[in-house]
Amino acid sequence: ASLAPDNFLNIWSNLASSLQLTFTNKILFKSQFNIAGAQQFKFDMQAFCGIFYEYCSPSYFARLNSNLEVLTLPCETARLWKGEGSTSLDNLTDLLQERNIVLPTSDVLKILKLRSDI
Repeated sequence: ASLAPDNFLNIWSNLASSLQLTFTNKILFKSQFNIAGAQQFKFDMQAFCGIFYEYCSPSYFARLNSNLEVLTLPCETARLWKGEGSTSLDNLTDLLQERNIVLPTSDVLKILKLRSDI
């Protein structure tokens, strides 16, 4: 017996959502990172999620990938996004859209506070 394609995709979608929540809430938001640690975490998470890309699109992990993009911003960019400069929340929203980051600004600022090197 096999699953109908819609059921199969529904299962993968639910699994991806659960994994993203777990990685975000149980690991990412409970840690501090310098740029090297952030890059290693990104590498590890992308390798782990890559296992699932045979079965589902990387878009299933869009939120996690956005978290990782923000976490691994270069220090100078991260400082600007964090508000240490002339970047306003309106400008930050525009910057997120330009980079296809699918996170609310509140999450972006929360992630940037996890960086110990900025």
